[in-house]
Amino acid sequence: MKNNFNELKQTKKGDVGENIINQMLKEKGYTVYSPSHTEGHLFDNFAIHNQTFKQLFFETKTYARMNKFEANGIDASDWKKYNELLGVGIDILLFFIDEHPLQQSIYCAKISELQEQKKVNNINYPNQLIAKNKVLFSLDSFRYVRNITEKELVEIKLYNQRNYDYN
Repeated sequence: MKNNFNELKQTKKGDVGENIINQMLKEKGYTVYSPSHTEGHLFDNFAIHNQTFKQLFFETKTYARMNKFEANGIDASDWKKYNELLGVGIDILLFFIDEHPLQQSIYCAKISELQEQKKVNNINYPNQLIAKNKVLFSLDSFRYVRNITEKELVEIKLYNQRNYDYN
């Protein structure tokens, strides 16, 4: 029997991350709007600041960084979609919630910022050669937001599917 997408561990882990970011933005004075359906959508959420009316289109990825590289990444298909949105004036703010023991933090960057070519430790970023069907970005391309709390870390780890240890 085929698993329901909403019941998959990776979906539940992603939901934990989205809830963390949504709550964080609400605490900063934003109202967060989410798609009313569970089918595919262009980005996770949209938020408007209640006093400044600043708008955010954002995506949340609850992914641990790479073990061998100081990098994290997204699916190549998502990268293409976000760049198409950028082409019509929508710059997605990409949040990572990273439970890797070397990070255990939240960091973010706009897609427009991640497009900028950079070389770190002799690796060109964004990089589509290291990980199959992924686009990787150097961790130093992101802005630190805050550490993950112990409670958040425990909840995220409930849904890990990793079959190897972090290095």
